[in-house]
Order: sequence, then C-alpha cells, then structure tokens
Amino acid sequence: MARSRGAVRARVAGALAVSWKAALCISVPALVAWLARQPFVFPSLGPTIYLVLTAPGAPASAPRRTVAGHAISAAGGYLALTVTGLTRTAPDLGHIDGRRVLAVVIALSCTTLGMLATDSSHPPGGATTLIVALGFLRTPLNLAVLLTAVVLTTFVLLALGRPRRSSVVASLKKLLPGRFIFSRRRNGK
Repeated sequence: MARSRGAVRARVAGALAVSWKAALCISVPALVAWLARQPFVFPSLGPTIYLVLTAPGAPASAPRRTVAGHAISAAGGYLALTVTGLTRTAPDLGHIDGRRVLAVVIALSCTTLGMLATDSSHPPGGATTLIVALGFLRTPLNLAVLLTAVVLTTFVLLALGRPRRSSVVASLKKLLPGRFIFSRRRNGK
C-alpha cells in the first residue's frame, strides 16, 4: 500500500510540474499576443507544448522538427489558399464549399509530403495546416506571427529543460508548504 501511495505522489508531483511548465509556455506567446494584438496563440500550439513536455525524447518533439513542421504546415496551408483563390476569403465553417474542400485536401497532402520528405514530422502541424487552409490565419503577416510564436515557444521549452524529479519535488515543497503530498505519515498522523 505504501508503494502505491508513493507512486501516486510521484505521479501527482510530475503532473504538477508539467502543468506549471505548460502554463508558463503558453503564457509567453499569450502575453505577446495581448501586447501586440496579433495571433501569437493558435490552436495547434497547445498540442505542440503538450507533446514536447510529455514526450521530450520523441522524435516529433525535437526543436528542429517542431519549427520545421509548423513552417511546412503553414506553407502547405497558404499554398492551398493561393491555388484555390481563397487568400482573401474569411473562414466560414457553416458553409464549406468545393474550393474550401479542395484547399484542406491540398494543404494536408502538401504538409504530409513536406514533413515526410524533410524528416520534419510534427503531428500538431496537421492542425496548423488546416487552420491556415480554412482561412483562420490567411495573410503573410498572420503566417509570420504564427512562425514567430512557434520559435518563441520552442525557446521557452528549451529554456525550461527537463528537471530531475528531486528538483521538481523540492520546488513544489516551497510552493505548497505544510503536510501536502510530500510529507510522510508517521505513527498514523
């Protein structure tokens, strides 16, 4: 029973550490978005942060693949918008027409080809290409902001590094004083 409590404590401590890092990672581009009034936060940035924090050793979590994957995805989405003539058309998910269907098909196909051909697979890029192909981010400025946000977030992730479990527990003890999950029960107390 003591072993299972220890395992639960370790799991909770690890989850708290990753949760704090995720909050910090998304807060940086969110703050920049607020100050710059530009879309520095977009839906596929969340899965990127989650992937890198929860599977840091996975090939798709490598910084090069993160940045290249999103760049290829944005380019594939924009190429699709250009080919279909939708660069000036606002998104309307309630009325998808043939051009928009073609745009998402072209975007995902080009993105998949580009990521595989360059060994830059980063699954959240599949969402990025659809965000662009659907017209949510459709201007060159939007794409520059998107890529800047990816690079910025990648630097934040690199700066955070991967702490050892003992340093995570020590940090949490400082934040959460008292008899929280880190205290040992002695004599039934």
